[in-house]
Amino acid sequence: MAENMETISVQDYIATVLPELLAAQGGISDGEYAVQYDIDGILYATKFSVGASEVVPGSVENPLVLISMNEAAWRAMINEEVPGTNALVSPDKMTFSRLEKIQATKGKFNLELTTDDSSVVNSTTVFNSTETPEVTLMMKAEDYAKILKGELNSQMAFMTGKLKFKGDMNFLMKLGGLM
Repeated sequence: MAENMETISVQDYIATVLPELLAAQGGISDGEYAVQYDIDGILYATKFSVGASEVVPGSVENPLVLISMNEAAWRAMINEEVPGTNALVSPDKMTFSRLEKIQATKGKFNLELTTDDSSVVNSTTVFNSTETPEVTLMMKAEDYAKILKGELNSQMAFMTGKLKFKGDMNFLMKLGGLM
């Protein structure tokens, strides 16, 4: 990838970089799903299926998830300054069993990650076009990355105050089982 991730536009990233990343990750072994991205109100989508992935301009019907964020949050994610907000549906982690669990998940997940410079990166993920129940997770980006890598147990993070939330605790626990 010769593109400068500091200055690349969302459109150019979607058109050139994302297809390369998706091709490297491959598809899932069974089933299919679509992920819709809303970056500052502009829609982009990716479709994943057995052994393949495809970038789709605009919107898709019935996305598994809709991930919304502003461009600053998106840029922080692609430059790996904060953990990927799409980690729950990344094709390199997707199995048919995981896909089934996410297909059964309904609700809205707000994520507020505090970076090393004390700025806050926000994203929202809506599962299966259903905005309730809703939960907001607040923590340091570094700790969230550790949870995603399996280096930090989310229950331990909560008990030690590294993870805070507001909203539906049952939904949060369901999401924890997906990480």
